[in-house]
Amino acid sequence: MESNHYTKTTPARIPIVPESPALSPCQHINGKGHRCRMFTSDPNSTLCSHHVRKQTKARQLQNEATANELLGNIEDFSTPDSVNVFLGNLVKQLAHKRIARRDAVALAYISQLLLNSLSALSRERRSENVHGPDDDPTDAVLSLFRRRDRDDDSNEAPNHHYENQSGNSENNANREERPQA
Repeated sequence: MESNHYTKTTPARIPIVPESPALSPCQHINGKGHRCRMFTSDPNSTLCSHHVRKQTKARQLQNEATANELLGNIEDFSTPDSVNVFLGNLVKQLAHKRIARRDAVALAYISQLLLNSLSALSRERRSENVHGPDDDPTDAVLSLFRRRDRDDDSNEAPNHHYENQSGNSENNANREERPQA
């Protein structure tokens, strides 16, 4: 008598199928107090596949509604006022128990980071304004190239230097007339 680890046979050669996990009935109770008659598809679940789908969809709609209430009419977080409005909405949602405490802590921390970055950006903008509106960063870069060109011209051999001056006398005159930053 050969035995297989999947099925056992009795001496009369009748295969015995191993017991499958017992499927339990769905635990959903409708508005009239009646229990659902379907069975769960997953032994670890308490609901049938139909009610799991309905529950998932309801959670998704609730999450979207909470997000809409949190964000309100905030388009972006580019001002401290918009971040403060978001924090106020966050406190309201937390007070109504519509958002988990852990999620509220995470969102508050992100808001703190946003406020810190906004203050850093405003300091940076103020420091740019101190230099004046006429100070263009491209002028600084161009002045570096001008200095390099002057240094290259002075390091060339004397006979090449005279050729460059005669051919580019207008360019050299323009270089000397430009104010150096």
